[in-house]
Amino acid sequence: MTTCSEIARRFAQEAGKPAPRFLRPRANVLIHPYDDRALCSYGTHFTLAKIMLAPDGDRSWWLLNGDTYSVSTTRHQGYIRDPCQRTGLPMLTVPFSVLAEAGIDHDSIMPVDVNADQYVTHTTTRTAATTSGI
Repeated sequence: MTTCSEIARRFAQEAGKPAPRFLRPRANVLIHPYDDRALCSYGTHFTLAKIMLAPDGDRSWWLLNGDTYSVSTTRHQGYIRDPCQRTGLPMLTVPFSVLAEAGIDHDSIMPVDVNADQYVTHTTTRTAATTSGI
């Protein structure tokens, strides 16, 4: 039987390509029935990730849902995050609930400036506070 993790990996490899070849979905992780660029958790109410296309139709970048829902849906988000990253395409994680509240259609989002993630270490030194007596 196909695992949720395998479905997520194949989705990341195939989504947005002409004639994608997906694995048979399970009840808990599935390709959106009306948008084969979106992977969902437990039905169409929670999109996990969506491949975004460039104007020429090529795969361009990933839009990942930053909302939380349940322990199992959080696990599904983990299953798709790494395969999306392995494609080498940029990823944007944003709560889809925020987009919905703002009335923003996913397909209207266009990245303006894409930078690689950076990890910076900061060292903070505490000094003893001085008090002056009067």
